Amino acid sequence: MTQKRLVRLSELTGLKAVPKGPWQGPAVAGSVRGFPVAVAWTRNDRQAQATLLVRFAKGSWTAGPEGLKQFAESSEELRAAVGKKTLPKAMLKSFQLLEDGLLCQWPYSFFAPRPEAVAAVLKVLVAFAERAAKPVSEQCEGCGRETREGLWMADGVPVRVCTPCRASQDEQARRAQEAYQAMASNPLAGLLYGLATGAVLAVAWGGLAYLIHRIFLWGAIGIGVALAWTINRGMEKVNHFGRALTVLLTLATVLAGDYLFILFSAAQEAEGGLSLRLASAVATHFYEVNFQNGSGFVSLLFALVGAGYILYVNRPPRFRVTYEPLG
Repeated sequence: MTQKRLVRLSELTGLKAVPKGPWQGPAVAGSVRGFPVAVAWTRNDRQAQATLLVRFAKGSWTAGPEGLKQFAESSEELRAAVGKKTLPKAMLKSFQLLEDGLLCQWPYSFFAPRPEAVAAVLKVLVAFAERAAKPVSEQCEGCGRETREGLWMADGVPVRVCTPCRASQDEQARRAQEAYQAMASNPLAGLLYGLATGAVLAVAWGGLAYLIHRIFLWGAIGIGVALAWTINRGMEKVNHFGRALTVLLTLATVLAGDYLFILFSAAQEAEGGLSLRLASAVATHFYEVNFQNGSGFVSLLFALVGAGYILYVNRPPRFRVTYEPLG
């Protein structure tokens, strides 16, 4: 369905349908009166929306930070394009003024905005950009020199950049990548940071669970996040060893916290309270107590979610920009 909407929008606007736009998925992109634009039906935080980007020459915006907000609130043309007497509040709040463009997100619940309506909104946004900023026209956005080359998609964003600038950026990316690869990693520091953090978090996890008499699963995510962040800081440059260490220490920390929770709970009921004998007995029956009802597996799963998120965010940097000719 989305692809059909993009094809129809492409027919209405003369823009080109591309497999990857600024929001990673399919989009239509091109230039309207010298302003590079991109439009797609996307999702953000589980909210479906039509997203429109209109780019202008960097630093040329003259309407001030409040100009876009005033336009969105008062534009009769925009309301007519949307087909409503008043714009949805979520749409009004979504307008963003970027360093070199403006962004509009049109949220919807059941029925997506039709391509005809999205094309009308895009036309209004470009008209407003013409009044408040300069178009990119035929100047390279890198060096400012005039270029007859068509638009390029730079990691999904429509830009106008000349061949020398693309070559220069590729060379800078190559040098930055070589410098990153030459960086030394410090696995011992990562291990020590991880062990210290894991010990503190295990006691905190077990103690808090004992005080509130239940396992707080979001705490398991927090353990994964904290351990991954700490190990990354210690190692400085994370490699495969650091990633494996993060996963193993996360699992070990959650298991240790679960063990302490069960031990503290048992000590409250047992005669003589906390003792080595009780600790040994709890260790003997730990798997049966912690995993028989499935709660232990859920804790481990949540912890791995947290660690996985940080490992994804802190993955090795990407230096090269992928350029695709848009025409």
